[in-house]
Amino acid sequence: MTGKIVKIYGQGLSQLTCAKLLTLQGYQCDIISPKTAKNMRAAQDPMLVLNDVCVSLLKEFFPEIEWKDIAHPLTYREVLWGKESKVTIVKQPSIVISAKRLQKLIYKQCQLIPSIQFSQYNNSPSAWTINAPDYQPQILTAGTRTMWLA
Repeated sequence: MTGKIVKIYGQGLSQLTCAKLLTLQGYQCDIISPKTAKNMRAAQDPMLVLNDVCVSLLKEFFPEIEWKDIAHPLTYREVLWGKESKVTIVKQPSIVISAKRLQKLIYKQCQLIPSIQFSQYNNSPSAWTINAPDYQPQILTAGTRTMWLA
């Protein structure tokens, strides 16, 4: 343990994963809940497609999670390169998972780590403060698909 405390504002996927990584480096993390519900993202639950590299990292950071039980595996995708081309099948091992489900699983795993605490907003001193910018992602839709641009 370094003895240093890092405050992380929010409880999303990136904040929880950041806390896990910092604890592996010996830091203590204080994950601060948003002050108000208006700071929370919309109640939408997008499906995430995570490639094999992302899945490998998540399995390394959170080995306790039974990934095969919570996600749907994909082995390839169909790609259309330009208007005049035909569909090409590209091998791409990946999984599909609900963003909210993934966040809840990682949240539960972070609760088991003694050097991570969850608290309400406070002004206590910390070595670092990590805070995502306050923004609304751009949301594009095409048919039944939705893409969030950060």
